[in-house]
Amino acid sequence: MERIIFNWALILSLAFFSTFSIASDKHPLDKPRTSVLLKISGKIKKTNADNIALFDLEMLRDLQIYTLETHTPWQDKPQKYQGILLRDLLNLVGADKNSSLYTRALNDYDVSIPAEMIEKYSLMLIFNQDNQPIKIRDKGPLRILSSFEDYPELRKNSRYMIWHLNEIEVR
Repeated sequence: MERIIFNWALILSLAFFSTFSIASDKHPLDKPRTSVLLKISGKIKKTNADNIALFDLEMLRDLQIYTLETHTPWQDKPQKYQGILLRDLLNLVGADKNSSLYTRALNDYDVSIPAEMIEKYSLMLIFNQDNQPIKIRDKGPLRILSSFEDYPELRKNSRYMIWHLNEIEVR
């Protein structure tokens, strides 16, 4: 009898959680409450505006935040950055894991990022430097960055480390 109760409890738990995860996949994103910093368009499943996903800083901070300490080619000494993994953000909007990205900055600089780079280099979307929001004059408010110590080959190929980021198109 005890084994039957356990099996039914397991079956009911699995049914509940699979229903919950299916429902959450269809749940739309929250709408930004403050200034929009990032627009994501293209091949995404979850949106909060007209077929796009808009994010303010608080929405980005709701994801798991990581700290990265690295010495970039543009600074004299290592800096501490806080942000989210780009793959977590892409998962949130329902982008396919094999999608490449077309990114654009406030100054119209653009770069395409191949899908394999996102995972291979643990690319991050950075919004804080030394625990402070990054100002536009300091190449903010958003940047894509990775560890130059863990991946020294990025020093020769740093064009993917875009700053002033404000748009991502998932392709």
